[in-house]
Amino acid sequence: MRGRFGLGLLGLLCVAPANSQYFQRLGNGLRSPQGWGMFADSTGVYYLGGSAGEVNGVTSPGVIRWDGSVFQAVGCGFDWDCTPPMQGGLVNPSRDMVRWNGDLFACGGFVTSNGVAVNYIARFDGENWVALGSGMNGEVKGLKAYPDGVYAAGWFTMADTVVANGLARWDGTRWHSVHDLPLLQLPWAEVNYISDMAIYNGEVYISGNFHSGPPSDLHCVARFNGVEWVAVGQGFRGSLTKVLHLDVHDSLLYLSGAFADTGQYGHPDNPASGIVAWNGTDWVELGSGTDGASQPWVTWVDWHNDTLYAAGDYNLIGGVEAGGLAYWDGQRWCALLPGPPNWAVNSLAFFRDTLYVGGSINVIGEDTLRNTGKWVYG
Repeated sequence: MRGRFGLGLLGLLCVAPANSQYFQRLGNGLRSPQGWGMFADSTGVYYLGGSAGEVNGVTSPGVIRWDGSVFQAVGCGFDWDCTPPMQGGLVNPSRDMVRWNGDLFACGGFVTSNGVAVNYIARFDGENWVALGSGMNGEVKGLKAYPDGVYAAGWFTMADTVVANGLARWDGTRWHSVHDLPLLQLPWAEVNYISDMAIYNGEVYISGNFHSGPPSDLHCVARFNGVEWVAVGQGFRGSLTKVLHLDVHDSLLYLSGAFADTGQYGHPDNPASGIVAWNGTDWVELGSGTDGASQPWVTWVDWHNDTLYAAGDYNLIGGVEAGGLAYWDGQRWCALLPGPPNWAVNSLAFFRDTLYVGGSINVIGEDTLRNTGKWVYG
């Protein structure tokens, strides 16, 4: 059984206005796509991750700082030795950032900073990016900060010298495995494809693109119940299915990604399309999600004043045409951009009560952007 918060009636659907100015470019924009890792820091600074190398003459590949007026470099960034010129952007971008214990942490596909090996995850000490042990032996996709440390999820088997299988915890000094996570895949896979993690109701959850056979029968999402890793509902099935993000808000765990219950990305056993919530026992749908979208992916979510904002590749959400950016007010979905999309908004964040977006974005409505911008409509 699946619950629903409620569906907006046809006459009450929130439709975005066409041919309007929605966003304002930040400076000259980014020279390369900024698809991941937007982070509004509690210290009053906004960080842009992704593959961009330079903006407004500031070179800081993979991570650039914005204070609301100007861009600043964050050390040497990644996969660059601080020797100009920096050519192009990163081949292997940064993907996520968190702050823990006063320090900024970043992860992604990068392996060095200023000639020093960091191997997919690093901490900024105020001047330089430094390694956490010897790092990982594969890409880190997501980070979460909790009182007991920084949790890293990704496509790795080792965290420094610790067998971790895609999930590890940094305590400020060394790495630890998390509940001895085993290899979950079918026999031919050599790594767990984990995209994110979260702690919900005191239990550790993981998500990604993994499938295991009986007896555990785990599909793209799992939780540790204190004894073993177990399924969450029936999980998410389908060869193209990925649960990209896990986010806890109030009493619910929100799951978003590339999944659907119909269409080429779908499977009839999946609980929803694009985005869904879990209440610890059952699935809770957010309207009809991205049902009917040609590509129903939700790639990033964020909250502002208890309103959920979702970015992705979808052209339909909650029955409303949307260009990959919409919000859920608790009862219905409202489009911020008209559909169908001719842009790719891949990430979003709120900084000083203003919505910022990033991705492979050139034009939105009447706005000419260069991969990032801030909301100015209305």
